[in-house]
Amino acid sequence: MMATRDQKFHHAAITYVGLGAVVVALTLAVGLPDRRATEERLLIPAVMAIGLLGAMIYFAPPISRRSPMLGKIVVFLTKIFVVTGALRSLNFLMNFFGVRFESHFRPFRLHLHPSEFMFHPIFLLNAVLTGVIAFMLARAAWDL
Repeated sequence: MMATRDQKFHHAAITYVGLGAVVVALTLAVGLPDRRATEERLLIPAVMAIGLLGAMIYFAPPISRRSPMLGKIVVFLTKIFVVTGALRSLNFLMNFFGVRFESHFRPFRLHLHPSEFMFHPIFLLNAVLTGVIAFMLARAAWDL
């Protein structure tokens, strides 16, 4: 049975919130001890943002029915989340293989550095989880 567009947005929102919270927790767990206090302070706002964005995605179909223009904006934002999620997944995969990516926007240079977390299984798991999130969002945004 094919899922309706409403169901696809509901599935995407639940996946975004559930797996997003897991990715945040796993990333915090693997962090360096000297940065952990800073990262813990950022955890609450990150989880709240994931919840708010998940609610926006969950309620996208009713929003679209009430206001087609606002619905188009929500779908556009969901498509942006697909792209950023795919890039995040690629970044976690690069971290798994021991490569750290940095961009410097002033001179607009890209740098690749060796990472101290080479072949850490958390990064592979995060790459898979963020890939699943991106797929579910794409499935809803483009009605795949």
